[in-house]
Amino acid sequence: MPVNNQKEKVLYNLPIKKLRYFLPKFFTLTMLSGIFYLGIMFNLSMLKINAKLETQIQGISLLIIALLILLGILINLKKSATHYKFYLNRINVKKKKNINYINIENMTEKRNVLDKIFSTYTLVITDNSQPKKKEILIGPISSKVNIKDYINKMVTYVKTNPQSNYSQNYNQHNNYQKNYQKTNQPYQRNNYHNNSYYQRVG
Repeated sequence: MPVNNQKEKVLYNLPIKKLRYFLPKFFTLTMLSGIFYLGIMFNLSMLKINAKLETQIQGISLLIIALLILLGILINLKKSATHYKFYLNRINVKKKKNINYINIENMTEKRNVLDKIFSTYTLVITDNSQPKKKEILIGPISSKVNIKDYINKMVTYVKTNPQSNYSQNYNQHNNYQKNYQKTNQPYQRNNYHNNSYYQRVG
């Protein structure tokens, strides 16, 4: 019998790096809107219409573009507030999308030019729960947070404690959560005299 989700506690909330997520999308949206407006202006210049009608079209175009930019900003601001929730047996990626630790086959950290600028990375998780394996992206994550090691510990814990996956005794399940949470938290990566060490987060 699956564990009752209402009885479960979140062990850790992992926020994404808001600026890394929002700024590139904002600049892309602004650039595309500018190109769209220039395209409209170019087409108007090729048409033989009176000045009044041209002004009206320009005004309507600017209004539509402004509304699209505003909508894009609101959507991306909402998405930039994303938190990945870690439970004892799974990661909640979206409202109805979970990754069970037991199904995690591989994890890879990926970085691009923007990640280097913002000191972030994306964790690519291979999920083997389906016949056709799929990759699930978690990020952008701050480079200071070593979430990969934390997930590896959770995977090990689940494999050595089958009760953490399914339990008919909700109190027993909550005890597993409490015991694990006392001794395991994500670690923060730092450098000290060029030697890497880990510091507990929270």
